[in-house]
Order: sequence, then structure tokens, then C-alpha cells
Amino acid sequence: MTTEMWRQAFPDGVDSLEFVQYVGIPEKTFALLLEKETNPERATDAFHFYYSVSPPTLEGYSALIHLCGRCGDSDKVLELFEELLTQHDLRPTRVLFLSVVKILSKLKEFSVLQSITEKMVETGKAEESLILALLARLNVSKALQILSVLENPTLLQILVTIRKMKSGECTEDQFQMLLECVDKFKADNNKLPRSATEDLRAMAGSFESGEQFLQKLKLKANVTYYNACLKRLIHTQGDKPESIKQITQPIFDKITQA
Repeated sequence: MTTEMWRQAFPDGVDSLEFVQYVGIPEKTFALLLEKETNPERATDAFHFYYSVSPPTLEGYSALIHLCGRCGDSDKVLELFEELLTQHDLRPTRVLFLSVVKILSKLKEFSVLQSITEKMVETGKAEESLILALLARLNVSKALQILSVLENPTLLQILVTIRKMKSGECTEDQFQMLLECVDKFKADNNKLPRSATEDLRAMAGSFESGEQFLQKLKLKANVTYYNACLKRLIHTQGDKPESIKQITQPIFDKITQA
């Protein structure tokens, strides 16, 4: 029986009571029927009904998660995602994970997204590619919150976040959060590449408390840092040229000595 014939047979969607005798239909057909459904509760009944004789698969979960997301039920999305991670020991694909990210971002349910990430970390299923894709997709504030969840952030995760912060504006609080993540990375005697340390120096120089940040990073001030200080001063004192000269002269002297 073709997919189109099944759709004609169930024009109003999946009804678990009628569906009992058709448990044997192909899973792809069942997934398509789920996606066509408009009632999450009825679809969930059919889902558990269909998989009562065999463990659920990612394909079935994916169809049901998309349905719940389309209906705006973020709690159910989280419940299903946790269920596939913990009860059935399934490993979400990059496509499914990013689909969930898209669903929850659209619903503006970031707390749920963070819960999902934490659950993946707890179950050991937070693969590098998934976390990197998430960090690249989110804004600075949300990316930092995700990064802070990770007990052992990797070099690539740190570098992606630094690049994101470098390309836009960030606050002192956000930079402080980044440094805490860098500390966790360095705790295992890991080292950042020189390009990353220079980016951190430049970001530190953009704040008045830059020297304190350098001390926390155990980095010395250099030309990169002082150039960032100059840019900050020029930006804040742009309409006072004489004042700029007085303030920047000591920095020029330090650059000469650096």
C-alpha cells in the first residue's frame, strides 16, 4: 500500500484505535502519517501504540518531535528528547538536534534548549559536532550559557565562542563568563593557540578593567592589548582631542617599550 493510499485511508490523521490492526506498516509511512497529524495527544498515543512491539527509533521520535514543535508544545519536545536519550539510549543525529534547536528558538524557549544540552552532556551524547553547531547558531549570550554547562569544554568550542565574541560587541560580564570557561579548559593543562590569546588580549583591552582580566588570564600586556586600549579611549573621548592626547600618550610609551 503506497503512502498516498494511507493518507487517503486516514484523511483526518492518525487514530490509534483504528491504527491497531495496521501496526505492521513501514516505519517511513508511519512517520509521514505522524507528520500529517494535528493533534499531539492522539499522535503520541499512536506513537506508543506503533512501537509497543519494538523499541522506538530516531525516525519515529523525529516525526513526533516535529509535530509537537509545530503545535507549540515545548514541554513535550523536551519530554520526548529526554525520553529518547535516557529510556531508549538513542543518539540524536545532527539533523534532529538542529531541528530541535530551530523549533525551540522559534518558540523562544531557550531554557528548554539549555535543559536539552545539559541532558545530552549528562548522558554522554553531546558530540563535538552537535555542540559546535549549536554554539555557531546562537547569539553570544546564549552560546556562553551553553558553553558554561560543559564540564570540559574543548579547544574548538572555546575558539568558536571567542570568534563569535570577537566579531560583535560583548559586555564585561560576558567576557568574565568566557574566562571562566577558559579556566575549565586550562584545568587539564590544555593551552590556547597564540591567535586565541591575542584575541583575548584585544578583548581585554576594550574594557577599563582590562589589566585585571589579563592578570586572571596570566597574560602580559603587549601591543595587541595597548592597541585595543587606544581604540577604546578614542571611541569614548572622540570629541575631546586634547584629552585624548593626554590619556593616550602613556599608552604610546608602553607600546614603544613592549
